[in-house]
Amino acid sequence: MRRLLTMNAKCHAAIITVALSLGCQTSNIRNSQAHGGNGIEGELPQNLDLGTPRDFKIAFIGDQGVRQDSKDVLALIKSEGANAVLHQGDFDYNDNANDWMNQINQYLGDATTIPYLVSSGNHDQSALNNYQAKYVERLNQYNASKPDEQKVYCTGEALVDQSCIFGGIYMIFSGIGSIGGSSQKQEHLDYLRQSLSSTVARDSVWKICSWHKNQHLMQVGGKSDETGWEVYEACRDDGAIIATGHEHSYSRTHLLSNMENQTVASTSSVLDISSGKTFAFVSGLGGQGIRDQEVFTTDHFASIYTSNQGAKSGALFCTFNADGIPNKAICKFINIDHEVIDEFTIISKNGAGHSVTRANALAKRVALGTRSPFRNPPNIEVKTKLIPFERVGETTEGGDHDNERQ
Repeated sequence: MRRLLTMNAKCHAAIITVALSLGCQTSNIRNSQAHGGNGIEGELPQNLDLGTPRDFKIAFIGDQGVRQDSKDVLALIKSEGANAVLHQGDFDYNDNANDWMNQINQYLGDATTIPYLVSSGNHDQSALNNYQAKYVERLNQYNASKPDEQKVYCTGEALVDQSCIFGGIYMIFSGIGSIGGSSQKQEHLDYLRQSLSSTVARDSVWKICSWHKNQHLMQVGGKSDETGWEVYEACRDDGAIIATGHEHSYSRTHLLSNMENQTVASTSSVLDISSGKTFAFVSGLGGQGIRDQEVFTTDHFASIYTSNQGAKSGALFCTFNADGIPNKAICKFINIDHEVIDEFTIISKNGAGHSVTRANALAKRVALGTRSPFRNPPNIEVKTKLIPFERVGETTEGGDHDNERQ
């Protein structure tokens, strides 16, 4: 057995920060109630490898809604055979967690079929507790149906700040810009930096930073600066892919060596990500309408797909360990008419095993970590209360949100 970390007796037991060597921290925007542990208590069995299975496909979407396009995008994800979904915020736009989850289960299959991992957006905050409960319940059910090597392992608080590993891919989900307002951005940033500095993250070939909102020049619509550049630069420093939503269009930058200054390191369709170099994308065509292009300072963008380009709803699909090469991924944005709008290759130079040292684990679906918040100890509710946070922006009640700019 390999020891990933040791428990600090001074850590508050209810703050699940031990799983990925993140250390101890507290937060006035994180819940004080435990999401109890399941599985590996501080130990990583030697038979769980760090590698990603061959041709492991993740679908990235944001800004979903419960429209026909929303359903068509989920049907597309199923038809593409995705192994997981990463949803970058804004769920059903009606504060109805039941409708949101029922739609997912109807079009993707029940909880045992595919893990659905999320960052929350600004339109999810009024009913955040309900979304958390449904999200955790579904992942509970998924994990309960799988052996240890196929589970999703996470630490942190769902839909606020959370780190997960599934399929050997290290993912950080942040509420920055959506939860806590400007006064809490530093807390979200600190959590993200701690997560990226963990031993497991450092050793991971593939790292993904996921949040909802944007900086103005990291999207091509009407969004303003809402996250700060620090969070983008922190992920770039560690060679992590940056996945966002919020603007209802699709855009992808070139490989950048500085996000704030939009310094282009390469315009090749083969992106060599490494410490100090990465790219960001907005995949906001999950079904809740399509917006126009309003940013035309676009030399740092490799792909733009808005109503100006006749965009249709769709998802970005990235296939990791493509062709059996552990540090290669092939990505395609595909719309609901099954048209490929953008296609590119990623070569990761991250992690101790980026060469081919983990090639023998191709058949495994690997989950790393020490605790999962997706099983709860007896007599403890999934969510009791969320300590109050500052609302960011106003949410229109129901109706059509195509023209609103939140």
